[in-house]
Formats: sequence, C-alpha cells, structure tokens
Amino acid sequence: MYVIFDLGGVLIEFPGIQKLLEWSEEKTDQETFKEKWLLSENVKKFETGKTNENEFAENVIKEFKFKISKKKFLKKFSNFCNVPYPGINKLIKKLSKLHVLGILSNTNSLHWNKLIKKIKFIDLIKYKFLSYKIGFVKPDNKIYKFVVKKLQCKPEEIVYFDDNIINVEAAKKIGIKSYKVNGLKELKKIINDLFF
Repeated sequence: MYVIFDLGGVLIEFPGIQKLLEWSEEKTDQETFKEKWLLSENVKKFETGKTNENEFAENVIKEFKFKISKKKFLKKFSNFCNVPYPGINKLIKKLSKLHVLGILSNTNSLHWNKLIKKIKFIDLIKYKFLSYKIGFVKPDNKIYKFVVKKLQCKPEEIVYFDDNIINVEAAKKIGIKSYKVNGLKELKKIINDLFF
C-alpha cells in the first residue's frame, strides 16, 4: 500500500490562503478563493515550472487584484511555508514502518527549498511528486495518472490525503482511495481507522 500526502493543510500548517485573501480587493470566503487559486492558469504555470517568479507575481497581482507590490508579494509569498503540525513527525515515523510514503504537492521552488529545511521526516518519504518538477498540477487528472505510473501500481493501491475537495474528487475519479482532511486531528483519525 502506498500512502500519499498533500503538504499544506495536511502535514504542514499553511496560512497562505488566508494571507492571499487579505491582500485581495475581491471579498469572498476562503474555500471559494482556494478553489479559484487552484484553478488559476497563472498559478498553474508557476507551479508547473513554466514561468518565473517575477512573471508569476505580476500576473497573480493583476488577476486577484492584490493590494501589494511585486517585491513585497514575492518576499511574503516565499515565507508562506510553515512548520509541520505538532505530532506529525511521530505519525509519519510510525506509518513509514508499515507503508511506502509519498508527497503529492502543488508547489514551487520558492516554497519547496525553504520547506525541506523544516521537515524532519523528509527522509521517511520515499516519493516526492512536486508539481513544479513534474509539470502537472492538481486537480488535473494527469498528475494522478503520473503518480500511478511512477509507482507501477493500481490506483486502488494508493491512499491519498488532501485538504482540497476538488483534488480529492479528481483522484477518486481514477480510482485512488482519497480523503479530505484538514490538519493533524482529522488525518490521525482516518489513518487510525484505516491502518491501526
């Protein structure tokens, strides 16, 4: 069995969406904004490695009507990566003794290079499927098919956790056992129900 995790909102605290929402002139709820961010072509281009950070900043500032300069945006955006949830290291260590673990994350070089310095359990994660390295982003079904192909397994041999329902639903469509969780408490409950 392969157990694959999203990062932000699942293994690590990620206050980014709230900050982005604060900068935007468009007033909406967090879930609606999160979905709009996930589906943004400008975000997809950056998180698939097809555009640089300056172009990304310029484009999303316009698209989301952010009230922030490009320089400030890049500085603050690059620091969105937070720390793992307290207790996550212990859970990953326990789970790694039973299953092969992986990460499937829409991310970029700015965040990943800072994040790997904060994640103690990174060596216990065998597979790191990072959107900016593989050229696909969630919820595009190509990213899930890529994971299945790389793992050389059937989709139903994968258990996947994400904090975005559209990502969970997309993974389910190709047969991956997928669960929506927000934070350690929800993750632990499902993991305990499934594996312990």
